[in-house]
Amino acid sequence: AELLAYFNSYVNKFDLKQHIKFNTKVVKAIPLENKWKLFFEDSSEDFDYLIVANGHHWSPRIPTFEGEFSGELMHSHQFKNNEYFKDKSVLVVGGGNSACDIAVEVSRVAKKTSISMRRGYHFIPKFMMGMPSDVYYAKSLWIPQRLRLILQKLALRIVQGSYKDYGLQKPDHDILQSHATINSELLYFIKHGKISPKKNIRCFSGDNVEFIDGEKEKYDIVMFATGYKIKFPFFSNSTIDYENNDIDLYNFCFHPEYSNLMFVGLLQPLGCIWPLSDLQSQQIVKYLRNEWNVPKDFKQAVKDNSAMMVKTKASVCHKCKGKGKIHKTKKDGTPFAKPNRCPECDTRGYKLTKLRHMAGLGFFPPSKEWVSANGFSTSKGNLEGLINIAKAKDLTYAESFLSDLKRLVFCSPRTHLIASTTFD
Repeated sequence: AELLAYFNSYVNKFDLKQHIKFNTKVVKAIPLENKWKLFFEDSSEDFDYLIVANGHHWSPRIPTFEGEFSGELMHSHQFKNNEYFKDKSVLVVGGGNSACDIAVEVSRVAKKTSISMRRGYHFIPKFMMGMPSDVYYAKSLWIPQRLRLILQKLALRIVQGSYKDYGLQKPDHDILQSHATINSELLYFIKHGKISPKKNIRCFSGDNVEFIDGEKEKYDIVMFATGYKIKFPFFSNSTIDYENNDIDLYNFCFHPEYSNLMFVGLLQPLGCIWPLSDLQSQQIVKYLRNEWNVPKDFKQAVKDNSAMMVKTKASVCHKCKGKGKIHKTKKDGTPFAKPNRCPECDTRGYKLTKLRHMAGLGFFPPSKEWVSANGFSTSKGNLEGLINIAKAKDLTYAESFLSDLKRLVFCSPRTHLIASTTFD
């Protein structure tokens, strides 16, 4: 209710209702010469620019298994509350945030609740040392990557014990190497017998579900919490097709072939998507006003964007002249902090860019070059631009941004993000 009230107040404040066509389905979008023709159910209209912001969490991705299930198959997209599942036997499929949250809620009223995972996951508590887990993580970024990873594993092991003791599979990846599953209740409910963990499904047979370890159970409902497809039904697949997540957009926004086609929100951040969508919207406005333009070498820029999601370039140590190893990033695109010493020659003063993460942009690593190339500016002695970039991800980063920035910028004379910035 509060969120709806905010949206309505926003629309009223900026008088946007006159520009919105409610209950209007876009059936087809066809590119014309420097325009887009949109076909609605009963009409059509031409537009100079097309900005797509229909989201990517609406078309359920449901895996297929051998056999047929005689009970009810559902997707997490259909879940509203747990009332429907009262006194029923329910199997939730998945290991992400939605799967764990739904399993916990369903187990409060269901006769039997199980959760099937195809692999092992790390489950991160919502709060660590009295702080939200993302805030706790942000405050630990000053610790060198390898040591931080050891401490994170140790902290979870102390609090949770071994996943094997819960009947769960051992994770096949490091913490935060895949999208984090944040849940404080799943392990508690498993230990109290309210939820029973299962391995991946092998096949269905009537109301029986057989798992890959040979175990069989009867269920009334199988709930798939297995993600979504990226679909744009109004585009021809030959024009736009991102179902396999092969996204060739600059900053996940600007299309390589159609200069009048942009996307907003086609990304999966660690935190809330709205601040990043707002940042994309600001950049689109600058583009439409001719205050900023896409890079001339578009394909290379997209390639660089993609590379930033899997690694950051090796920083140059002033002693060993660039022989340092490449520092990996998490697969979610958020760069790890650099170590205190150069990995090749053990020289101090090598911790350069916790700043990239403090700006909180993940796939938008805000180097000085990126800030300039994307239409943001920072003048000498003025950090407003950088602070706004930090706020674009999460206010919790912005609160400690200045103090962390002041401390880190002096860790090395080679800090490249704000080399020309001074502090009052």
